[in-house]
Amino acid sequence: MTWEETAPLLDAYDVPVAETRLATDAEEAVAAAAAVGYPVVLKVDSPALPHRTDVGAVELGLESPAAVREAYRDVMDAALAHADESDVAGVLVQPMVGDGVEAILGVAPGDVFGSLVTVGPGGVLVEALDESTTLVPPFSRDDARRAVEQTALADLLTDRRGDEPLSVDAVVDVLVNLGELATSVETVAELDLNPVVVTEDGPVAVDALVRTRD
Repeated sequence: MTWEETAPLLDAYDVPVAETRLATDAEEAVAAAAAVGYPVVLKVDSPALPHRTDVGAVELGLESPAAVREAYRDVMDAALAHADESDVAGVLVQPMVGDGVEAILGVAPGDVFGSLVTVGPGGVLVEALDESTTLVPPFSRDDARRAVEQTALADLLTDRRGDEPLSVDAVVDVLVNLGELATSVETVAELDLNPVVVTEDGPVAVDALVRTRD
């Protein structure tokens, strides 16, 4: 799904996402960057490129209009080397999210129980720790909390080595909302939020991949 299709779905189930604007040319990207605030991230919006980082279609930490213009050209060139122009909706502009703990939350198809909901440490820690847990929706808030506490994510949130602990409850809230989405929206085959950055202001998804059923 494109971002314009994904955003209303996540909003309907109160899944928090970083402020995101779609640009279809470099000057729109500059205007979007000014609106969301520097530094910004640019990433291509294309259902044909679910793993856009692998093809160089993401640029991070852009701090000026000139950098945004150059990055827009670079990510579009990278995308069009791997996808047809008709499959590229544009470029997404987001603010860089502040320091926090990265989590992964998602919905995946199950062999027996239909959709499953997963949670665990996210970002680069997904492969480093190889630790997540799975829930079968519908599930309770207590089930969701136990799932978070079964992974290293709970310790990463609460044991911050001198920094204030971050809210486990806020992650549980998002997990419960994903369970409701998985139960209610049968057309969603897979939903991957990685990373969800948990900050002092709460969790915010900075990347979302949604696949629908055939």
